[in-house]
Amino acid sequence: MARRSSTPQLQALRARVLLAMAEGGTNPEVAAWFDLHPTSVRKLRQRWVTEQGVFEPLLDDEKALTARLVEFLRGETSTGRPPTFTPEQVAAVIALSCESTEAAGLPVSHWTYELLAEEAVRRGLVESISTATVGRFLKSGRPKAP
Repeated sequence: MARRSSTPQLQALRARVLLAMAEGGTNPEVAAWFDLHPTSVRKLRQRWVTEQGVFEPLLDDEKALTARLVEFLRGETSTGRPPTFTPEQVAAVIALSCESTEAAGLPVSHWTYELLAEEAVRRGLVESISTATVGRFLKSGRPKAP
């Protein structure tokens, strides 16, 4: 799997890392060889040690073993931090920016990110929100520059 051209690159890399570990490489050594962060190598080793027992019953069935190895090498999806705001909250803040400031009872002619953040909290759309986040919400729908 590590040498197949059809194997996705991330899976092939993980396979090569596991092979290097099997040859006795320490986490820092393997990390340096593959230009990875040592934490990534440590986590992969921990997952391998934890799930190693799953592979033993499959040793006689090459097809099942290969399928399970591919599943292991795909790894856990790391999507990062969970979203702080729901899509509905984002849409509500964007919709708020489309309203006139007079409707909100404000004595200004245009919304600022700060005013939008304050109004979103006042209306209960969100518990709290920064002006930078309001700006990201409003910029996210813009077309990209050529």
